[in-house]
Amino acid sequence: MPKLDIIGSWTLIRHGIVSPDGNFTPTGSEMDGQLMYTNDGTMSVFITKTSTPSTLTDIIAYSGTFTITDSHVIHHLRVTIQKERKGSNEIRIASREGSVLTLKTEPTAQGYYEIVWQLIEH
Repeated sequence: MPKLDIIGSWTLIRHGIVSPDGNFTPTGSEMDGQLMYTNDGTMSVFITKTSTPSTLTDIIAYSGTFTITDSHVIHHLRVTIQKERKGSNEIRIASREGSVLTLKTEPTAQGYYEIVWQLIEH
């Protein structure tokens, strides 16, 4: 199986939770974001939950390194605005179809988060 190719810059298409019955609920309104994975194994993500974020709770932001194992991407958080997440490893189930990258959290009784990204062509 070829290794998942995620190197590049990505722009946010959608971010939200999928309930156990398959309903998608966006995390915010007019969300925007960028995700970057580099060849040297570093990553960075910045997402705004509204068009005009006014508090830190309106922002998802962290950076660090990443590893890929089979169909999973593991983000190793080094810098984050949420101090309780610093030093954590966040596992995402990853799939790529053409220029679209989908990252999902592991399912729970409440559902799972789905974050969809579009590759930025230069």
